[in-house]
Amino acid sequence: MAQGTVALADVQATGRWVVRSAVCEHMCKLSCHRECLPCGMEVEAACRCQGTRRKVPCCDSVFTCRTVCGAVATCGRHACSKVCCDGDHDPCPRRGKPATCGCGAKAYPELQCDAQAPSCGGTCGRLLSCSRHACEEKCGHAGPCGPCPERKSMTCACGATTSLRPCSESGAPFECRKVCGRQLQCGREGHVCKKKCCGGQKCKPCRRACGRMLACGQHRCPSFCHDGPCLPCR
Repeated sequence: MAQGTVALADVQATGRWVVRSAVCEHMCKLSCHRECLPCGMEVEAACRCQGTRRKVPCCDSVFTCRTVCGAVATCGRHACSKVCCDGDHDPCPRRGKPATCGCGAKAYPELQCDAQAPSCGGTCGRLLSCSRHACEEKCGHAGPCGPCPERKSMTCACGATTSLRPCSESGAPFECRKVCGRQLQCGREGHVCKKKCCGGQKCKPCRRACGRMLACGQHRCPSFCHDGPCLPCR
């Protein structure tokens, strides 16, 4: 039975003929039902590029192998990199696009597609990672553009220090080395915040032992330093 014709359900199951739409050349073997399952009949099929044949379920007869195409493009210098290519090969990556220098200011249409265009003699001009300044190296320089050489005045996170910092670091405040020194919440003399570049925003509760003599007169408070009265002796 050709693809697109109809198949007949098992007549003996219900005593009457039931017509089904067929998606392959095999008949549905199930009893009378509403929707036929995908065909599981084993068939020999070829992959999309026709380079591999194997036995697969009929419903999976279109499959992809893992072979890289490798067909040479019309330029004769680049190859198709598609896996299991069906004939729609990758074109030459520079097809219709003449080679240009590193900064893109000058085109060299006479160069072959795999040739490296020379420098135009100008500056690179690409936007640096800071997204504010352009690269001032020579057009066509080797490797990626370096970090932004510009420096700008920035204030640290606590606001106590101002310094000239690389432009690339301007996204977030830097941390200075100044110790906070603010009185902690416990309020006891000498108990101060020792965090650097805190500005009073990152002070944590005091973690020194309280040490006050408890009401029992024999033991000292073992809790972390705190404000208010100590708990009764346990």
